[in-house]
Amino acid sequence: GPPLGGALGGALRAASGGTSLPALLSSRLTSPLGIGDELLLSLPGGNHPRAVSHSVADLPDEADLELLALFSGREPEGEEQAGHQAGELAGEQAGEQAGQRAGELAGNQAGNLARNQPRDPPADPPRDQPGNQATNPPGPAGGGGPADAPPAASPSTSRARSTARLLSPAGLNMRRMRAACLPGASAHASAHALATFYSALAAGKLLPRPVLARAARRTSAGLLSSEEATWGLGFQIGSLQVGEWKHVVLGHAATGGSLAFCVPELGLAVAVTVSRLTAERAATRRILALVLRETVGAGACLSGMLGAEDVRS
Repeated sequence: GPPLGGALGGALRAASGGTSLPALLSSRLTSPLGIGDELLLSLPGGNHPRAVSHSVADLPDEADLELLALFSGREPEGEEQAGHQAGELAGEQAGEQAGQRAGELAGNQAGNLARNQPRDPPADPPRDQPGNQATNPPGPAGGGGPADAPPAASPSTSRARSTARLLSPAGLNMRRMRAACLPGASAHASAHALATFYSALAAGKLLPRPVLARAARRTSAGLLSSEEATWGLGFQIGSLQVGEWKHVVLGHAATGGSLAFCVPELGLAVAVTVSRLTAERAATRRILALVLRETVGAGACLSGMLGAEDVRS
């Protein structure tokens, strides 16, 4: 997602002497693979008509999406500003995090000393005396006055909320979102480009075999689109059962049904992209079942890539 993408993007820019991420992606990956015009970190200028319009009407309501404003042919009120703020926040977050780390390192010794010193207990707050006027008079609804009022949102909080709204599936059709370079959120690719990438990964053309083997080891588990997922070094990890053999699957699933993965041991790479995003991902499951039947035979079982439910050929 965006937090990890921003961190890796900053590291890559620093290691390359300030080269932009789109230039790095093109020179090191997409152009050598022949997919330079199919896998992009952003869609600037005249490339916008190439992108499909996504439908999120079939996603669950609890996803907290602004559905009514998505497909009216215009950006909803406030989203244009949110798009601008998202670009600013992507840079601000990297700077703020770097500054915070520097401050933490610079004040590490002082902080340790302060934590080791005994502290005086906090003074008791003043209590209202009988017969005196209350410190906080009742508000209009009978509650406390200004002291009980919720604190106003800070500018950083407002920007973060705008960015979270922008980076949800509800923002996928926005021109500003497509034109922004937000690592971990704004990449655009065709199914052919994703399959080409994962085919090269499975063939050992992108990573040395020992590194690929390390990437296939489980390092953590968490949630992806509210479903359990297992992670290796940068990849979601699943398995493909073919007869008596179980093979490691490396890839990534996206909200609503798009999916790309490879099975290095079999030299197999598969990518499915959809424009109608659904929680059930029925179309993706049917396509995967057909592809697996044609490539590895009937009775194969794909696990760990589309939530708890397996895909069987």
